[in-house]
Amino acid sequence: MRWLGLAVVALLVLAPATFAWASPRSSGDSHGSAVEAQDHAHHGHHHTTPKDSTAKPITVEVNGKSVTCTVTPFSRRHTEFVEVEAVCRAVGAEAGVDTARKLVTIRYKGKTSTLDIGDRSRDVYMRKDVATAGFKALAKAFGGSAAYDKTAASITFTVS
Repeated sequence: MRWLGLAVVALLVLAPATFAWASPRSSGDSHGSAVEAQDHAHHGHHHTTPKDSTAKPITVEVNGKSVTCTVTPFSRRHTEFVEVEAVCRAVGAEAGVDTARKLVTIRYKGKTSTLDIGDRSRDVYMRKDVATAGFKALAKAFGGSAAYDKTAASITFTVS
């Protein structure tokens, strides 16, 4: 009977940690939660970059012209993400988002590129129902180049 009492005490002590670990995260922008910290320690990767209220918003330029995005560019998993359709419009490319197949298709100068949509993908991440892509993956789809200047908080695409 003593072992049963010890098992109940252990269950009560460990249960909150177990439930915190198993509780689902929202698909929104959860920053710095205990669950994320545990997940980071357990899986060895970081889901989001914590917001810094003093950080400048990231700006985007394509061939020297400013791009207006409906979703603010952001950092996630050590890369910067920008709105696919806004950058495609600025470049003159076509973008198609197929959420059922989890693909973004980009057509530019006769070349078609596809990027995977997914929470674990480094290619495309849906934010507020808008496809955003890592700037390097997006530049590659255009056959161009891109650079992120952390100090200036700007992403510059060069596409011919």
